Amino acid sequence: MPDADKVIVSCALTGAVTTKKHCPAIPYTPVDDNFYLPSGEMAESNGELVAAAAELVKLSGRSVATVDETKQLLWPSKVSN
Repeated sequence: MPDADKVIVSCALTGAVTTKKHCPAIPYTPVDDNFYLPSGEMAESNGELVAAAAELVKLSGRSVATVDETKQLLWPSKVSN
C-alpha cells in the first residue's frame, strides 16, 4: 500500500500532557476532547479511542501505519533500512 494511504493513529502513553500546539506533526486523541465511542458509550481510556479510530481507518479502505512505517513517514531522512 502506498505511504499516502497510511494513517498514523497514536496516543500518549507516558501520562505527559500535550496539545496540537506542542507537537503539530503527531495526531492525538485527548480524552477531554473525545469522551464517547462510536457506540455512544463513554470511553474509559485513550486506548479505546485509538482502537475506534483504527477501525474507522480500516473501514475507509486505508491502513494504520506500523511503528516502523510511522518513523519512516515522520522522519524519512533519519530512518535507515
